[in-house]
Order: sequence, then C-alpha cells, then structure tokens
Amino acid sequence: MDIQLGLAGIEPLAPYVAGSETSYEAALAISSKLGELQRKVLEHVTAAEDGCTCEEMEHLIVGSKHQTISARLKELFDAKLVEYHYCEVTGRAKTRFNKSHRRARVYYATPHEHS
Repeated sequence: MDIQLGLAGIEPLAPYVAGSETSYEAALAISSKLGELQRKVLEHVTAAEDGCTCEEMEHLIVGSKHQTISARLKELFDAKLVEYHYCEVTGRAKTRFNKSHRRARVYYATPHEHS
C-alpha cells in the first residue's frame, strides 16, 4: 500500500508520518472532526515548510480576523495538531517579526505517530 497517496487515494487534512499506516489512519479519523476554519488553518500550516504565524494566516485566509485565526490555532495546538519548534540556544518557541515589528510565535504541523 502506498501510504503517501493514502488509502484509495484519500489525503487526510491532518498531518501524519509518511510510511506509517497507523499515523495515516489517525490523521484520516481526526480530519472528519475538524471544523471548516480549523481545516483551512491546518491545511495552510501543514503546507508551510517554515511554519506560519497567526498574522501570516490572516493573509492566507481571506476575510479572516486575528481573533478567529488565533482561536483556531489554539484549538489545533490543544489537539496536538500544530506545535511550536524551540530554539536550541534559548529554549524558547521560535518567532518571527510581524508587520508591526513584534515577535510572533511560529506554528508548525505536528507529525503524528499513533500506535
């Protein structure tokens, strides 16, 4: 079976570990439980190799507000579908400057391995 393409060619919205059938199946299961905006946010975070800040997400999802995106990211973070990566030197969550020159946390899709 080709896990990269998924069962019957279905690609789950949630991230999963390539080559792991159990991870793929868990991603399929959670995908059906995500709300529409959660799905959009997760799709964009998953597609962003360098992660995504809340502000960047606002620009990707037309008509979205900061509060809405922030809430969806928090829900996805709590569900362990997105995560922070930490700086090896400081031990703090990685950040980028936003347009107001303030640091913003960067979210990354969480690779899942379920047994």
